[in-house]
Amino acid sequence: MLEPGGACVIVYATTHAGIDGTGALPSPRPPWAEIDDLIGAYLGATRRAGRGTRPVSERPGDDTDQSDEDILAAAGFRFVSELTVSAGPPSDRDEDEVVASVFSLSYAAPAHFGPRLAEFERDVRAMLRRTAPDGRFCEQLRDIRVNVWRPAP
Repeated sequence: MLEPGGACVIVYATTHAGIDGTGALPSPRPPWAEIDDLIGAYLGATRRAGRGTRPVSERPGDDTDQSDEDILAAAGFRFVSELTVSAGPPSDRDEDEVVASVFSLSYAAPAHFGPRLAEFERDVRAMLRRTAPDGRFCEQLRDIRVNVWRPAP
């Protein structure tokens, strides 16, 4: 499916939530573990992905014992290079940005909540206000890793 001379680029980015940590930041971190628990309380333990479900494994979305690297190599690709994009300094987020980030997750897309969407959002916002009454949060975001693969000669 690649154009001649084309490359397969895999972007490993977790941009909805920052890294775990206990180091001091200017504002509290969003309570991601509690938010995940709340999502589970509304939608059940089986994670959704689009209109289907997401398999359980150590690597989210991966239902095989093979790594991406194993699969690409078996498909006739060779690793060319890796680029890391630094996340930079901690990022400030407000309550609305955190809520939007929750709804950007395939397993917490608004459609999954059906008629309980408003109730879920109300509960998320209440949780966020308990964590940071002023609605201000801070996170150290994650670096983004980009791998380039080309068809083996």
